[in-house]
Order: sequence, then structure tokens, then C-alpha cells
Amino acid sequence: MRLIPNLLINNSYLTKNVSFKKYKYLGDPVNAAKIYFEKGADEIILMDNSAYKNGINLKLIDQITSNCFIPITYAGNVKDIADIKQLL
Repeated sequence: MRLIPNLLINNSYLTKNVSFKKYKYLGDPVNAAKIYFEKGADEIILMDNSAYKNGINLKLIDQITSNCFIPITYAGNVKDIADIKQLL
């Protein structure tokens, strides 16, 4: 069995939602990703709902990836090859 947590990010905060309308603050996504990494997660999925308004938050992704040494999948306003190159 594999553990693959899905972290929903909204305006640089870890959130949960009801029908993508009401968001509830859960904490810091960097800390949450680090905890999942330390607990043995196999991969982390980052879903950034605010990226469509604010653009890709490369600073936040850099903070998360510098604390976790596992595969990370990112979803949020990736439009073209230039965005993929920035993410890599």
C-alpha cells in the first residue's frame, strides 16, 4: 500500500473545502509536507487553487521541495512548457 497525501493550497495556506467555495484554514503546507515526509509518505500531491488568480507560487513550492525528498506532483495553472521548466 502507498501513502500519497493530497495537500490543497489556497493563497499559500493549507486548506480544506466544501464544494470549492468555503475554505477552512488548516495550517502551513510546508510543515504539513515535512510531517508527511517524515512519516513515510511515498509521494505528495499539491493542488493550488489560487494559482489561477495569483500565478504559480514558486517560492512556496521551493520551500516544500527543500524539506521533502520524495516525488511531488503539482496541479495549478500550468499552461505551457515555460511553466514546466520553472517548476522543474
